[in-house]
Amino acid sequence: MRRKINIIILAGMLLTVSVTGFCADALVPSGMEKWETLSPDEKARFREQYHEFKALPEDRRELLKKNYQTFKDLPEDKQNKIKENFNRYQSLSPQEQQQVRERLLKWQKLPPTQKQILRQRYMKFRQMPGPQKQKMMKQYKNWQNLSPAKRNAIIENHRKKRNHR
Repeated sequence: MRRKINIIILAGMLLTVSVTGFCADALVPSGMEKWETLSPDEKARFREQYHEFKALPEDRRELLKKNYQTFKDLPEDKQNKIKENFNRYQSLSPQEQQQVRERLLKWQKLPPTQKQILRQRYMKFRQMPGPQKQKMMKQYKNWQNLSPAKRNAIIENHRKKRNHR
């Protein structure tokens, strides 16, 4: 997810820069005005990203352009939500970013039926009253603090009880 969001935002920046260009005759006034407002560090970052983009294989660049267009076609509120999530992700520590990436990989490997179940449970959680949510979060944290062996024992005990019904 992080990589896709990074790529979408990077593609947007790169396409903006590539549209405005780096040579004077390709710059349109509005693009030039935007370019002039950037700090030297921002300009350097855009140039570097532009060169990285140009170094990608053509099929990869085309995919980025397509993803960028998909992003630009989204309503502004959805674009803003993606940007907020991206900024929130960027503010995480490297360890937290790694956890997010690992969770995303796990999510991507789930079968569609399991994803649907989890989405439904999440929506149910979101609709819970505050005190009930807090109770659930406390139980979740307690569960996370258990050793894997203890968790497995609880799961196995639950399965046995369920099978005896």
